[in-house]
Order: sequence, then C-alpha cells, then structure tokens
Amino acid sequence: MSLPEGFRQVPSPCPPAFGTLAAQSATAEALTEQLHRRGFVLFKGLQGISPQGLVKFMQERFPQLILSDIYVGNKNQVEDTKLGSLGNTKDKNGKVQDDFVLAGADGAPLIGATPEQCEVSLDSWLQDNKEAAIMEWHQDNLFTAAPASYNALYCVQSGGSATAYADAAAALDELPDDLKAQVHDAVVKYRASISFGNPSIGISALPKRLIQQSMSTGVDPDAALAKAQSIIGVERRIAAANAAAEQKGKLDWTVFHKLVQPHPHTGILALRLEPRTAETVDDLSLSESQAFIWKVLRHAAQPSNAFLHLWQPGDLLIWDQRRVFHGRVPYPINDQDPRLMWRFDFERDPADSINYLSQNDEQRGNR
Repeated sequence: MSLPEGFRQVPSPCPPAFGTLAAQSATAEALTEQLHRRGFVLFKGLQGISPQGLVKFMQERFPQLILSDIYVGNKNQVEDTKLGSLGNTKDKNGKVQDDFVLAGADGAPLIGATPEQCEVSLDSWLQDNKEAAIMEWHQDNLFTAAPASYNALYCVQSGGSATAYADAAAALDELPDDLKAQVHDAVVKYRASISFGNPSIGISALPKRLIQQSMSTGVDPDAALAKAQSIIGVERRIAAANAAAEQKGKLDWTVFHKLVQPHPHTGILALRLEPRTAETVDDLSLSESQAFIWKVLRHAAQPSNAFLHLWQPGDLLIWDQRRVFHGRVPYPINDQDPRLMWRFDFERDPADSINYLSQNDEQRGNR
C-alpha cells in the first residue's frame, strides 16, 4: 500500500508495512490515520526542543491524545509537564532519577527465539521467576480493566539504546493455521500480583518491579529491596496471594482480556498479550496456559515481524498499543553517555470503552 504525501517507509530492518516516518508538516488527520493503520509514527530531527515545546508539538499533531497525570508529583516528572523521564541519569547524590529497570538479557532472546530456548526459559520463569529476554515484549496495563491505547517516547540522549517493536496484527496473520484457530476466541486471565505484587495483602513485587515502583512511591529502591518478601515461583506467588487475600478479607484483582481484539477505528485484528502478568488461558491449567502463551509470543517475535529502533537524539515515536508490541532492550550503563528519554502516557481512547467492556466478562473478572 502506497503512503500518502508527507510520509515515508521506515528504513529496513523495519518490516515494510509497519510504521511510518512522518514529515513535521503532515496533517493531524493523516497522522492519526497512519498511526491506526500502520501502528506507529516516527518523527526525526527534533533535537533541542523543550519539554513544553514537545508537548505543544504533540498536541498540535494528535489533538485527540490527552496526557494523563501519572507522572505528576513523581521523582521522574519532567519539569512542570506531564511527561516522565526514563533512563539512567543521576542526581547530585549519585542516585538514578529516571524510571530505570534493567532489561532482560538472558534465556530465550527477544527476537527469533527457538522452541527449545523458550521451553528452558519458561521453566525458569515458572519455577524461579527468572525473566528471559523474550518476556520484555508486552502491551501496557493488560493486567487492568482499562489498558493503555497509545504511548510515545522522545529521545533526549540515546546512550546507545534501542527499543523493540513488533506488529501485533501481522503476528496474528502469520501464526500457523492451527494456532491461529486457537487464539481467536481465547481469553487470558491476568493477575498483576504475579510480578507487581499487592501491598494491600502483603505480597511484594518481584525485585525489578520494586525498583521501578520506587520512582512513584519515593521509597529508596535499596530500602524497598531490603524489605522484599521473597515468594518465588509463579504458582507459589498465586497461592500466596489467594491465601493472603482470604485472610485479610481483601481482593487480589484479576481481569480477563481476549487474546485477539479488533482495533476500534480500523477493525484490524491483532494480538493483545503481556506475559509477566498472564496467568491462565480459558480452562487450561497454569502450565498448559503458560506454554500456549509462550508459543504465541515466540511466533509474534520473529525477525520478519519485529525490529529494534536505534534511538537518535530528536527522535519522537508514537505507537498504538492495540496494534504494536514493544520491549525494552539492554543498553550500556555509562555515566559519561547516559540514556534520557521523555515518555508520554495518555488517557485511554474513549472508543476502547466499548471494545473492552464487551470483551471483559465482569462476572468472571475481578475476584
């Protein structure tokens, strides 16, 4: 499909039908159409723009995207804006002041994993909560009833970093026929406490998530880790959460989302999946469900469907969570050349209200 005026194909190794490189002069209407149709829009050459100027640039081109307040008051809030900082820059006391979590680098690789690699890494996850690189693939907040619709990243300093992106619609199309038939009506149960814990019932997050959570709580990450309750193994964490919730008379929330969902603006079908908080699929056992989830994930993250975007200062990339998987990629931790990104989190697209409410069975959902 040819691109309209003001848009170009993202250079290889990006899959040819995925994403678009946009001119700053492109109209808001055309930009939104390309975002929905191709999954992401990339602007180049915005070096030196202020946080306030960047917000204005975004609002002029995507007026329907409303910034959320998630970073307001957090340690990583960027000046007086609603942007949040990601990376490894440090304050005067030598403490990292950005949202920073080491990306998984071990086990089954992010792109091109084999069945054998996934089998070994899945066992390590189920038994010991060891996160393989392939588990970096996700779409945000699927462990909630209202997952994110859009996100954006702007590169201030690259620090030699990259972010992985994969086309969730192409991934569905390319599944083997037998697996494609299975995923179309599959419903995934998500439980946030598997990775993020549940403080209300005394279940700690896994170590990486504790560090990340310290950015919003203001707790020193070293202090949080020192107090961490060590419950290791997916099944053991689920059992501990259920027991604690019953004892305290509270809830350990779970939600359900269909594995395949139509885009509310285009009707294009795509996979929706987040492996770190996915618990079970339909009536399958935990081990059967996890094997199924990882099989889908492995097919979605093949080289024909995914690529690494190597960040350059001035890059601004906006992606549609309903069409795109993204994943963190390890990068060199260097105080002389740190990474600094500004992240946009947006209010959910109102069109998703119908989409998700119709696909979440509230009788089965939050227990």
